Amino acid sequence: MEPGNSWGRGEGWSNVVHLIDLARTPDASDWDAERRDRILQRVLVRIEKDRQRRQVMRAFAAGASTVLIIGLLAKLIS
Repeated sequence: MEPGNSWGRGEGWSNVVHLIDLARTPDASDWDAERRDRILQRVLVRIEKDRQRRQVMRAFAAGASTVLIIGLLAKLIS
């Protein structure tokens, strides 16, 4: 894993970080409200996509774990 990366931060995460950095720049005060709203909406959409992806991965892991446990119990019982 490279410095600055962590679990849950894929290749698209750098776009979110870039947008957040842009919104924090001192020049952001010169932006009109529409541009700030667009940036905010893009960040929120990305966060929601990441949240949904994590939910799918958790559901997959839970399903796979359940299948393995049932398989082990069936093998122990027989």
